[in-house]
Amino acid sequence: MLVESKLSELQDEVLRAPLDASRNEMLLLHGTKPEHLHDILFEGLDPHLSKEGLFGKGTYLAEDAAKIDQYLTQDPEWKGNKPEHELYNLHKKLYERGVKHATHVYYALVCRVALGDPFVTKDGKTCARTEKPIFVKGRKEALRHGRTSLVAELGGKIQRYREFVIFDPAALRIDFLAALKRVRHYCDCGQAAVRRTVTHGQPENFGREILFCGEKKCRFIHMLPQCYCGRAAGVGTKMNGEKYFRCGSKRDFCDFKRLCYKEVIRGRPDLHGVNKRLERAWAEQTGTYSVMHRSPAQLGEHRNWFLRKSIEVYEGRDLQDCGDWGNCSFFSIAVLRDPFSSGAVVATIEVLNKTNATQGVGHDYDILPPLVVWEDGDYSVKAFLIFIFDDDIAEPTKVLHLGLDATPQNMSVGSEIEVFIMDDKDGGTIAMTPSVARAREEFGTGECLIYADRQGGSSGATGLSLSHARCLEGGAPEAEQTTDFALIVQEHAEVSWQDGEIGPKCALLSLSFADYYSGAFRGWDRKPAFLLVIPDATREPDERVCLDVKLTENSTAALEQEQIHVVLLDVDIDAKLSLNCTRGADCLLDLSQTWFWEADRGSLQDAYANNYKCRPCEDAQNSSEAFNFTVDASRSVHLKYVLQDSWPGDKLLCWCIFQGSIHLASMELQGPSLKNAARCAKSWPSCAIHDLHGVGFQVDNDHLRVLRNCWDPEDTPTEVALGSLAVYDEHGEYKMRSFESMRQASPGIFELCWCRKTAATNCTDSVDFSVSAGSFVYTGPNSRSQLPPYQLGKAEPLIVSDVHGIDLTADDRAMILPSCGQLDPAGLNTTAAYDLETHSFNFGKISTDLGLLATTYKVCWCQPSADWGYACDTKLEFRAEIGSIDILCPYRQTDPDGDGICAPCPLMIQTAGGGAGAVCVVEGLRFVEALVMLAVSVLFSVACATGLRCSRTGGLVQGVPRLIEDVSQESGKLILTVVGHHNLSAFTKSSSIPVTLWHTGHFLLDSTPSKPKAFRVRPFGLNTMELLDAQGRSLEFRADTSMGLLRLSMPRALLHSVLRGVKLPLFLQMLLLAGLWVYLSFLLEPSWPELAGMLALVCLLALAIASLWRFLLRPLSSLTVRLERFAKELRERRPDPKPCKKGPDRAVAVRDVLELEEKFGAFIKDRNMYYIDPNILQHLTARHKLSYAELVGPQTVQWFVSHWWGTQYRVYCMTLQRHAKAVCETSDEAIWGATSYWICTFSNNQHQIKEELGSSHRESSFYLALHSGVCRGTCMILDEMAMPLKRSWCLFELLQTIHLEKTQANFRGLLFCTENGVLNFGASTVEMSMQIGERLSGLSLKDAEATTEKDKNMITELVLQEMDSFEKIDAVLREHISEALGICRDRVDDDFDALFRKLGTLKEHLAVKVRDDAVHVAV
Repeated sequence: MLVESKLSELQDEVLRAPLDASRNEMLLLHGTKPEHLHDILFEGLDPHLSKEGLFGKGTYLAEDAAKIDQYLTQDPEWKGNKPEHELYNLHKKLYERGVKHATHVYYALVCRVALGDPFVTKDGKTCARTEKPIFVKGRKEALRHGRTSLVAELGGKIQRYREFVIFDPAALRIDFLAALKRVRHYCDCGQAAVRRTVTHGQPENFGREILFCGEKKCRFIHMLPQCYCGRAAGVGTKMNGEKYFRCGSKRDFCDFKRLCYKEVIRGRPDLHGVNKRLERAWAEQTGTYSVMHRSPAQLGEHRNWFLRKSIEVYEGRDLQDCGDWGNCSFFSIAVLRDPFSSGAVVATIEVLNKTNATQGVGHDYDILPPLVVWEDGDYSVKAFLIFIFDDDIAEPTKVLHLGLDATPQNMSVGSEIEVFIMDDKDGGTIAMTPSVARAREEFGTGECLIYADRQGGSSGATGLSLSHARCLEGGAPEAEQTTDFALIVQEHAEVSWQDGEIGPKCALLSLSFADYYSGAFRGWDRKPAFLLVIPDATREPDERVCLDVKLTENSTAALEQEQIHVVLLDVDIDAKLSLNCTRGADCLLDLSQTWFWEADRGSLQDAYANNYKCRPCEDAQNSSEAFNFTVDASRSVHLKYVLQDSWPGDKLLCWCIFQGSIHLASMELQGPSLKNAARCAKSWPSCAIHDLHGVGFQVDNDHLRVLRNCWDPEDTPTEVALGSLAVYDEHGEYKMRSFESMRQASPGIFELCWCRKTAATNCTDSVDFSVSAGSFVYTGPNSRSQLPPYQLGKAEPLIVSDVHGIDLTADDRAMILPSCGQLDPAGLNTTAAYDLETHSFNFGKISTDLGLLATTYKVCWCQPSADWGYACDTKLEFRAEIGSIDILCPYRQTDPDGDGICAPCPLMIQTAGGGAGAVCVVEGLRFVEALVMLAVSVLFSVACATGLRCSRTGGLVQGVPRLIEDVSQESGKLILTVVGHHNLSAFTKSSSIPVTLWHTGHFLLDSTPSKPKAFRVRPFGLNTMELLDAQGRSLEFRADTSMGLLRLSMPRALLHSVLRGVKLPLFLQMLLLAGLWVYLSFLLEPSWPELAGMLALVCLLALAIASLWRFLLRPLSSLTVRLERFAKELRERRPDPKPCKKGPDRAVAVRDVLELEEKFGAFIKDRNMYYIDPNILQHLTARHKLSYAELVGPQTVQWFVSHWWGTQYRVYCMTLQRHAKAVCETSDEAIWGATSYWICTFSNNQHQIKEELGSSHRESSFYLALHSGVCRGTCMILDEMAMPLKRSWCLFELLQTIHLEKTQANFRGLLFCTENGVLNFGASTVEMSMQIGERLSGLSLKDAEATTEKDKNMITELVLQEMDSFEKIDAVLREHISEALGICRDRVDDDFDALFRKLGTLKEHLAVKVRDDAVHVAV
């Protein structure tokens, strides 16, 4: 599995060699403590030295710095000048050649890790993918399958950061060491802290940096610097007036001290004048200097001083070419003049008496220049150069003690400095290689484990010695001397080098057992320390032996390591020795490879009983599972036959010592356990013992046999002894080779006896099987004699009683077969379960359907076993015989040929007769019953055909649909009339029946498969019903239709369908017929061919009735008959109607509109276009899928009709007739009847409405007809409510009419038509005119509605585009209607004048009219 680390993105920036993806390499972090860092850097990360953690004993790494930060501790300051300090060696290695300690640092390792194929875990025990254990059993230091790493993912024992654990040191390498500091940038509330400098307040804090919360969300204040214990450092004052930072606690919890020279200068007003000069002198120096300051009492004196108190230098560090002086190193010593002095000053360096170094070239040191001079006003920092010369002679540290002498004398202050000249290891260094050695927990071979290597200089003699020491905390556990190892250091044994000698020498030698036993090592010339490893068999973690390394007296070399480790790697000695014995056989154990010596006392103890730990030999002696022994001269143990009845398994070979014992080796006792239990059943095809408990079974060598007694096999039946012999095979089981011969034996309880084939034993005779392996139960029933006969088809069940045996259970099965244990013809399946209470098998009623013949059968037994895979579900598994039984022919069947095959009588009206019952004869009663059964079948099929139908919608089977004759409003009720009788009953007058209506053409009534609409009906006549809503309430809307179907669900059809005059539901009728049919079938027992013939005859009769109904007797509605008749007339007029383009060429003549009212007036009544379209027009045009105008003969448009579909069709016809007569100015029907009108109902193809409307209003048929150029004007059919003006499409037509009035000269504009005539021509009643005018006075066209929101928005946009606002189009409409009403008023006045003229009162009427007009004008 490839794992990606968060540090992978850094590899291109920091790595010289890229990561190897094939090895799953990645960069990871490891945090550690400073005191461990030196050993890790120079010895590596060793998982064996780690403590056992949450995920095993390995090296833990992480990809997040926040994770390793939990394990870091602080390295506060440099300790390279204190050899006794534990960080001395680390600091001497890290901080040299100009690298300075940064104080308060932490260390982390950047490692290159090769994960390979790691385990991924969440709980530290199992693999997250397979849930199998990841560690080798009993060891959390080794992974299974040889893997060396694991990844601890989030979600289990860890929740924040992933961890990586490495178990092989070769899988990781340290690439970098990172030194880091912890810097606080955030306050307690999580906001970024603000950094400022103190400028007011207490003077001693001036110049200090402070962190605080910038958002003022918390009271966080953090003044720098901080002391080690986390407090803000306080400011202290020395006796000489020098300021410094110290621990912020009054009790000084930590030893924090730091100079604060610059801060004190800023805080003292009397020193501000020399502030800049001192800061410049400070900047010219390198390092951290201890500066002497004067106290207030000394302000009147003038002093010069050194800027350092002491310096450590090495002879051979930073060597440079010093000309004639050869190689040397040099450094400067800074001298500072008193800033309050004046005049010229000369300072000379003086060598004091404490100096033991020699000055001069070629010796130890030299100083240049001899003096330094300050002119008056010069306050700069001066310096002396000190040269250090290198030699190759090892010598102790020398001290150069220097002082200052100045002129004039009052400038001398007595300032001193010590220079420590340290040797550069001319005597060399001694490196212990390796510092951590590894030795296996077994006898050594004489190899050197650890070498001492003198490197570098060779001046002087040196030597070292080793001694056993206690290990420091951490790492692997410590080994115990005398039980785990022995360290032998001879007298005066040491490793030494003479003057001028370098190179490696063996310091620790691994001692072999032979050399130790013989003592030969004592005479060797070389005198290293000897390590003797004592092997034992205890599995334990790796242990370590710690040795102190000490230099001999007067050694000139330096020692790099003061302690070395030897890790004792645990070895599975038991796997190496592989000691074993066999139960019942002679046993000789070779202990020469163990720590057992001649004459040693030992104890053989059971590992499991003692929890794999050796008990003291005295305690174990009283145990039955222990055996004490003494090792002979050949270092062997002869156990003979003492393990005959011992429990097999691991045995501990314990070395007896005083008051205890040590586990030195283990032995495996092979053989079967004493308490095994096995069983086999007589019915099983074979007997195999799969899970015999034991240890170390050998294939083809281990044998097993069933005997009555292992010590006395003579009493065992021959069939059992011979048939039960089994040999252990590669599948791990003992399978009996001749179990079939054993099947003849009686069941019983026996003993399992075991034998291993050796050179002395062949395991052929029963006496060879003397080792008991447990008990064996041979289960099965006892054999029976002949059973009583049984007749097939008999009412009583077949019961086999008195069945006894061994270990019979309720799961046992018995089967009737021709022979037991053989594969028989298919179809024979008669089984029974064993009844423990009655000791019998009940087969139930047996018939010929089970495949039995009239002959003799065997009753065979089988015992199922889920463990062995025997389910007793095949005839072959019934191998054990209980007894024999004779089967006889059933009732009405005979066996004339005597072959066991019973032949039934061919007809159900026949029965067995004759002298021997071998002849079939007709029985009168059965013949009558057969006729009645046929009649019942016919009646049942008729009931189903008349009450139920298959349906493709609303369910597979539904009630027979009722054809709707008419739906109309009568007396406030919606009355539904069906064709013929509805044959429905609600059983009470107040109850109703749930129904759905289909194909009515009315959107308020129609149901669809996706959206059914529930209604209820209440029958009150033979063919009439009241239509109600789903809750049984009267409907408030009006719905008119003369087509469609009324449907009931199958349950409702069965419940409410009745025969005429009989109030018995259909389901009761069918239930009675079905019950009678079942009863007759039970009596007659017809055969399948007879049933098939009867059903075929019934189906033919039902098909004939259905065909007669569908093609000859099916009723049709009156409207359907009238539509078919009129459609036939239309076909005779226009046998082949053709489609034409939508628009002006699809107008219809007014005579065709009136013809519909003439033909279908009885159905139309006071109904409107919502009835006409689905019930009449769509039926007439359905065949050709055309518009009605195309069907009857399309005309070129003369007038465009704008109307509301809700207007009564009768009004349509009367209005158009009056308009046609008015515009034609004739009463000749032949002339005005040819007037053509474009009416959307007749001119649009109602089967393709989407195509008629087009993609835009300019493509719609409405627009094309109006803008055709041949249209004379628009006829708006109005009623007293002006309903067309409430429709958006009528608004669209009005808008186009207004536009055409402006653009076409021959366009006559908008005509308002009513059933009384055309308003524009003055043909209307006063009442109608007043109602229309009153209605339009308060009407606004912006309230018009459309069927779809899309159409309304489109038309509204057009109105605003053409007219700018609805007020303008409202004004145009009122102007048109006012003009028309004015004409009507004039026409009425003319008519009244004519009437008054006839009455002879015209003058009086005119006078009154003039007077009234004058009064009206005056008002």
